Amino acid sequence: MRKVLEFNDRVDDLRRQNERELLTIEARRQRNIANAEDLRHELQAAFAELETVVEKGRHRINLEHQRQTRIRSANLRVLEEETEKLINHHAGEVQRLVDDENRRIQIEDEWFNFERQRIEAEREDALFLATAQNARGGSSTKNGNRGACRGSGSSRGCVSHCCGHVVNQYLQI
Repeated sequence: MRKVLEFNDRVDDLRRQNERELLTIEARRQRNIANAEDLRHELQAAFAELETVVEKGRHRINLEHQRQTRIRSANLRVLEEETEKLINHHAGEVQRLVDDENRRIQIEDEWFNFERQRIEAEREDALFLATAQNARGGSSTKNGNRGACRGSGSSRGCVSHCCGHVVNQYLQI
């Protein structure tokens, strides 16, 4: 019996030792469950914080994109306005140059007309003086003969012809 008692004591010891180990394992399991639960809460909190940071970042990016779009639109409007001003200014300058050149052309045309009229008046004066000189009998022709002209049969025709020839040479110069 003693052996049976020893055996029973030993079985009781093993069972108590086993129960202690089971309690230790159960305590560890409960701690692990608690730690896992705490870790899950921490991870959820970190994820929520990360989600908030990402959403705020997206919002800031969206606001910056809108701001950049407004700035770009404003700059584009200013660029278009300045380009239009430059085009108008350029067109005005070109028109001014064209107007100046037209005025110069008009002035030159008036000057040429005046010169033509002056030369025509000088020609008329020369013809008149030649006719007057011929009427007094003092003209000479190309060949040195007075009153005779190779280009015309009459003395009046001669004056007109010879003076016209001299005036025409003058006008060609």
